[in-house]
Amino acid sequence: MEINELKKHRFVVFCEDHYNPLGAVRSIGEAGIRPDVILVASHKPRMIPYSKYLGELVMVKDIKEGYNHLVAKYSPFPEKSFIITCSDDIESYLDMHYDELKPHFYFFDGASQGQITRVMEKNEMCRLAVECGLKVPKTEELEVGKLPQNLRYPVMTKSVISTVANWKGNVHICENEQELLEAYKEINGDKINVQEFIEKENELCIDGLSINGGEELYMPIQSSYLRFTPKSYGNYILFEKFKEIALFDKIHELFKKTHFTGVFSIEFLKDKKGNFYFLEINFRNSTWSYAHTAEGVNLPIIWAKSVLAGHLDVADVKIKDDVFTAMVEDFDFKESVLKKKVSLGRWIKDVKGCACLFIYNKKDPKPFRKYISSEVKRLFKKFVLRK
Repeated sequence: MEINELKKHRFVVFCEDHYNPLGAVRSIGEAGIRPDVILVASHKPRMIPYSKYLGELVMVKDIKEGYNHLVAKYSPFPEKSFIITCSDDIESYLDMHYDELKPHFYFFDGASQGQITRVMEKNEMCRLAVECGLKVPKTEELEVGKLPQNLRYPVMTKSVISTVANWKGNVHICENEQELLEAYKEINGDKINVQEFIEKENELCIDGLSINGGEELYMPIQSSYLRFTPKSYGNYILFEKFKEIALFDKIHELFKKTHFTGVFSIEFLKDKKGNFYFLEINFRNSTWSYAHTAEGVNLPIIWAKSVLAGHLDVADVKIKDDVFTAMVEDFDFKESVLKKKVSLGRWIKDVKGCACLFIYNKKDPKPFRKYISSEVKRLFKKFVLRK
């Protein structure tokens, strides 16, 4: 399908200020389409408003206000608009308004109202994964304060659903009962998943897209981490062509069960014995999506083409390199250099070897400059003015 066909439709990135949606804006912009942005901002944004690829920018105080603007402005257009979501809470909000949106928009959906929100719940997601033959870590869903009955320590705590506020802050590794009870004091929410802690060799993340309710699946590239921590993914990433063929049919079956159409990422933990344990699906544009664009796989655009074609449209997709690296440069610098895990010289060499950086972009440099400027001001206030 020619790009001129897509230009008949409006593209809307509905998001918060983060390098994930910045990558989506750049992906669409590099295809020759200026996306509009509905930006949920509780503070002054420092990246997305400065991208040269922006069409119209509207800033709103919360998701509800953004949704009302979306419906009022874009529903009347004769050609359906494409909506790109980059966070679980916004994706869930649209999913819960599926019936209202479907006649006027193309968006990431599960073919019925509330379907994606239902399968976002971690235990439901894992139940479906087990049905499809995937391994999952042993998990108990507990009221905060309660102790697991069938798990051995160490254990890890995780949010029941990723739309809860500060879900990353709910992650704790606990070596014993006392550490778990202490971790509960910092948990946000009434319920928590406690799961067996599996010492990881690495993680496996696969970005792709699902078409026609999961009937067609496209996963051209996989990624793992060159630097990471025991309880988190890393910011220096190795990408390579998809090779874990034994997982493909199981993942395909899982997406058929979700009925999902859209861009996604699916994550696994790899243990010391080489076993893969299913962690989660992100039913939205992922953090690493722009690295695919930099290598010739523009997932938001391929999804839009495929939706209009009614089938997976990847005939003209060509991946530039079989193996490449990418980095979230600011976060990796803080985690690796400032914490003295990697020398500055080694880090600079790593940066130079990357095919993609997620904040700096020589074709679209202003977001990087604004981001760095805001970081300098923040650090000045923290360390200088405080004294």
